[in-house]
Amino acid sequence: MANRSDLMKAMRGDKNLMDADLRDADLMDADLRRAIMMAADLSGADLNRANLSGANLSDAYLSGAHLMGANLSGAHLRGANLSGANLRRANLEGTKMPEGWEFIVRDR
Repeated sequence: MANRSDLMKAMRGDKNLMDADLRDADLMDADLRRAIMMAADLSGADLNRANLSGANLSDAYLSGAHLMGANLSGAHLRGANLSGANLRRANLEGTKMPEGWEFIVRDR
């Protein structure tokens, strides 16, 4: 469960969320442009349609996060754990991905 203080910072638009505990947080449609979220725990968080453009998510834990339709353009994801994350329809243009990651786009 998300730390209440960290969740309030995110909801207020605070851009410094380094090491934040936002597990299972409801951040749908949140404006987190250029947020500093290095090493944040966002496992299971609802980030559907969130704007994370230019955000620094290096070493963040996004396992099982819901990122459908999220804007991750220009975001830094090096070292991030994205296992089980849902990235359907997410904008990944210019995203710096973890080493060895490749995306296969399928028309469905």
